[in-house]
Parts: sequence; C-alpha cells; structure tokens
Amino acid sequence: MLVLSMGIFSARAETPGFGYINRQSVKVRQGMDEKIIYSLPEGHCVYVLSVWQDKKENTWYRFVTQRQQDGVWTVRRGWVPAEYVDVNGAAFSDIVQISAGDSGFLALREDGTVTGCARVINATSAFDKKVASWENAVSVTAGLNTYACIFEDGTTEAFGLYAYGMDGETASGIRCDAIGNKRRTMVTEGGEMISNAPLRFVYPADGPTSLSGIRKIAQDEYSLFMLMEDGTVACASPEEETGYFQIEPTDTPDFENWTDIVDIDTTLWHPDGAYFFEVFGAVKADGTVAAWPRRIELMADGWTDVVSLSLAPSYMMALRADGGVYAAGYEKKIVQEVQTWTDIVQISAAADYCVGLKKDGSLVFAGDFEYSR
Repeated sequence: MLVLSMGIFSARAETPGFGYINRQSVKVRQGMDEKIIYSLPEGHCVYVLSVWQDKKENTWYRFVTQRQQDGVWTVRRGWVPAEYVDVNGAAFSDIVQISAGDSGFLALREDGTVTGCARVINATSAFDKKVASWENAVSVTAGLNTYACIFEDGTTEAFGLYAYGMDGETASGIRCDAIGNKRRTMVTEGGEMISNAPLRFVYPADGPTSLSGIRKIAQDEYSLFMLMEDGTVACASPEEETGYFQIEPTDTPDFENWTDIVDIDTTLWHPDGAYFFEVFGAVKADGTVAAWPRRIELMADGWTDVVSLSLAPSYMMALRADGGVYAAGYEKKIVQEVQTWTDIVQISAAADYCVGLKKDGSLVFAGDFEYSR
C-alpha cells in the first residue's frame, strides 16, 4: 500500500486536465512505482487529476479514465510517469473556442478543425470519429450527451442522444446553438429560432417584439434564455414541461430590470442533489453581475470588470477584463483553483470540471472529470 509522507512525495496544486497516452502499451500502476495493474494503448484519453513527485524526483500523473475489457466499459484509475501522457500538447493547441458539457468537451482550433474528449462510454467511438471529421468549423457546442458544430457555410451537424436530426438542409445559416436536456435550439442569421421542442415564452409573455436581434442563447434542462441585441433578455420554457422546475409567469426573475446586458448563462442548480432550482445569470455593461435567485447574485457581490459568465450546477465563474477569473459556489476545489488562472480569454463550466482558454491558444482545466458508465 502506498503511503504518502511529507518530504518524500509532493503534489502540485494545479489540475493538468485532459491528455493522451503518447506511446504504445503504457503500463499503469496502482501507485507511484507500485505494481502494474493494466496497460493503455497509444492515443487513449485520460483525465489527469494531480501531479506528484516521488523521492527520486520522478514526476507521476494520477488519472481517471474509461477502459473496455471483454466488451465491458469500466472506470479505471492509476498512475503513470508524466512523460507517458501528452497534456495540453498538440491536441489542445491553437484553440480559439471551447465548450464544456457534463459528458465531454469540444475545442475549436484556429484552422477550423475540432478536438475534444468525451466520457459517454456508449458513444466514445462515435465521438472520436465524428469530431475528427469536422473541418471548416466556426463554433462548437457540448451539451448533455450531445455535441454540435457550426460550419463556415452556416450549416450544422450534431451527434449524440439528443441530436434528433436537426442538421443539413433543416438548419442552414445558423448563427448560434444551445443544447439542453433532450433539447437543442438554434438561431439563424435571419433570426428564425429552430428547436426540437415547442417553446412557450415566459418573459416577455408574448415573446420579444423581434427575433431578428438575438445575440446569444443559453439553455438548461428546462428553460431557454435569450440575449437580445438591445441588451434585454427573454426566456422560454418547453410547452410539454409541467413539473416543479418550469418557470411560470408568476415566478419569473425581475427580467424587466435587466437592461444593458452583454452576456448570459443559465443552469439547473443542484449541489450534491440536495435541492434543485433554475438559475439565470447576466453580465451588465458596467461589468457587474445580475443573477436570479437573489442568493446566487449575492455570491457575485463585489465582482467588477466582468466580461462573461459561465454557470454550472453547483458553482459559477466569471471572466474579468484583465484575464483573471472570479468563482463562487460549492465546488471548492474548482473555485479556489480557477481564481489563480491568468491570461484567460474564455471560460466554460460543467458539473464537475471546467476549461479555460488562454491568450496563447492553450487550455487549462480544474476539477475532477469523473468518468461514469
């Protein structure tokens, strides 16, 4: 059994994040320099949780991954020498846009190709093949078990559990894309909103006066949130939803007072599954944050110079104009780590991990990407 003692082993604070095995048949150990428990092939994806040094000053990665054996996928952990894993190497360089979802993330490269990693075991092969085939891309979106890409010609393609064939000729001239639980919504250059679920406007009750001015959309499991070009917001819910989480006209945020908005996001807040409610957040032109319910807004009290916001089920992040990051919530490891980031130009948060895009096109990660069956 491995025993860690101060002065013999040491760990670095940062989370390295996603990486790929960079040589053939790497032997995975139970602990640093302990017995071999299995092997991984070249190109296999792992999520590196922490970096350690042994008493000989050799550097080790502790990671989690998914592995197939005898036709069965299992979650496996282990340790390998750091030189056997390419973290933030060629696969994650020259990145210009990121999108983190609870089942995986996508990253758009400067040359229009796409990379990323997924933990949805029954879609792993499809993920690798499909993502590698995307070229001439201008935007990517990772949702719950669903991934989408918008191309230079305005067409889009998606795959996963909730894609529902909303591709090709049925969706051309696409400007922005959002994926929620079993739902996908897109907005065309002409302002036409395309969704695979009928929507009912909650605010304004009759919908915005024009759909041609939508700047951004954000979607969670129950509501669609829209930022209009004039700095106001709109909100809609799927017509078929009648449960507790549906946003009713009598229980809406104070949206009429949300003006001069420059960025939005929404999530279903449920830290540790203890309670559930929808959260809406917005960045004002003056660099402050508005959020609903009020208890969430209080988490952002004192935040200034904010340019964008990203919400997850139990924490929230905000990017500052100086490239730093604010964070608050119940994922303490993530909250503490991201506040040390610098030179960040984009952030994207998921349930148990987050991604930051740096000015030089590289990526930083925080949290534990717990692969699940």
